[in-house]
Amino acid sequence: MGGDGEGAAMAPFRSPLGGDTGSGGRAMDDGIGDADIFVVGTCEDMCPAKEREAREGNGELHPFERVQYNNPKLTSPDLIIKRTVRNYEQENQIPTNFRTFGALDKTMRHLRRIMDWTTTDHPRAEPIVIYEFLWDRYREVRKEIVTQRFNTNPVNLPQVMAWNEEVARYFIACSHELINTKGFSAILNQEQLNKVLMDLLGDYRTCVDLGVPTPNAGEFKCYMATMMYAGLENKSGKKIPNKFGAFEVLRSFTAQEQVGL
Repeated sequence: MGGDGEGAAMAPFRSPLGGDTGSGGRAMDDGIGDADIFVVGTCEDMCPAKEREAREGNGELHPFERVQYNNPKLTSPDLIIKRTVRNYEQENQIPTNFRTFGALDKTMRHLRRIMDWTTTDHPRAEPIVIYEFLWDRYREVRKEIVTQRFNTNPVNLPQVMAWNEEVARYFIACSHELINTKGFSAILNQEQLNKVLMDLLGDYRTCVDLGVPTPNAGEFKCYMATMMYAGLENKSGKKIPNKFGAFEVLRSFTAQEQVGL
C-alpha cells in the first residue's frame, strides 16, 4: 500500500513459518518490532503534533482526516491518525513521536468507526478506500505496540491481543468481500493477515507465560493452521503448503484452548 496521496523483551519466538520473529513473536521483515528500540510514548493524540503540522503544511492529509473535504491542509487532532513509519530513524526516536496506550486505544476506536462508514458518512468511504486507510494505520499501531513493549506487559496484553484479533478478523473479511474489487491485492492482504496471526501466536505464547487468559486463541490458531496447510500464495500466484508449520500451530494448543473449540 502506498501513502495517503490525498516491559522487558521476550526471548525470540521460532515461527512455524520458518525464521525468527521478534519480541513477543513479531515479524521482523515487516519493519515492525525492532528489539533494539524501546521508547515510552508521551503523545496523547492519534497523531504526533510534529507529523500533523508537517502533513498539514504539505497538503498530505487523507480525505478522512480533513476538516473540510476539499482542503488537504486543514485537519484536527480528532481526525488525523499517524501514518506508518517504515523505519524509526534515530532523530525520530523521541517520546513525543510515540502514542501512549490510551492514545492507541483512541486510535483503534476511531478506526473501528471508519470501518463502518458508508458514502453517506463520507463521500470517499468506498470499501477499498477504507481498507487502504486502515491497512496503513493498523500497521503503525502494531509497530508502536512492540516498540513500547505493550505486548509483553500483563496489564496491556489482553487489550493488545484483542486489537490484533480485531485486525485479523478485518483482513479475513476483506479477503472475501473485496476479492473482485479493483485495487485490492489478495496477496498483500494475505501477507498482512499472516503477519497479524504471527503476532497473535506470540501474544498467546506470552499470555501462557504470564498466566493471562486467551479465550479466542483456539479460533485464531485454527485460522493460522488452515492458511498454512492450504498454502500461502506467493507473488507468482503459486500456493506453497506448510504442513509441518500447521502441525506446529496445532501442537501449541493449551488444554484451556482445546476446551474452547
